[in-house]
Amino acid sequence: MRALSVNWLHFVVVLVPAAIALAAYVQPLVPAKLLFLDPLVAATVTDNCCQTYLGIISNLGVFLWFITAATCLFAAYILFTTQTDRKAFEFALFAGLLTAWLALDDAFLFHENIAPKIGIPQNAVLLAIAGFAVAYLLRCWRVILSSDVVLFAFGLGFLFLSLVVDVAHPSTSNLHFVLEDGAKFIGICCWSIFHILTSAKLCRASYMKTG
Repeated sequence: MRALSVNWLHFVVVLVPAAIALAAYVQPLVPAKLLFLDPLVAATVTDNCCQTYLGIISNLGVFLWFITAATCLFAAYILFTTQTDRKAFEFALFAGLLTAWLALDDAFLFHENIAPKIGIPQNAVLLAIAGFAVAYLLRCWRVILSSDVVLFAFGLGFLFLSLVVDVAHPSTSNLHFVLEDGAKFIGICCWSIFHILTSAKLCRASYMKTG
């Protein structure tokens, strides 16, 4: 397990998305919630539809989900073909599949809109995601602890904070959205950077073994 110390990378990964979220909140041009909401949801709550800025923070988060999923799954393919480290392969595969699921759910509002319409309870989808996440942690904890565990903890912490804000204090105010979706955006950034860097490190280590 690596030493638990905060470095400059952690500050950058947290402060950059935090600054973006704060800028979206204080800008005077449009209501901040229109920038944080999903674009389809934002389009339904504004009379000025449809503008390219609707849901821009949400879209950035979705882009990061998909980039991370693609990176991890490509790393899983490389690690599978080299067959040098099974734990590394499982980490990349589980992380890629979980992140892809989160990306699709976030992009298409699956657990909120699609699932209930086809007879799947929203809570069932959320429990399935939570179960997959727990399986990922149980299967891959050794790789996680040997990597930048502080960055991983930041990712989980901010994503959990976003969930707590949403459940404990539901609101439609601009401040609520910057707290909930701002925390989510920071969490996605931390999650993405952790998994991209870890996947690159594992592939590099595999190359060194086979080279």
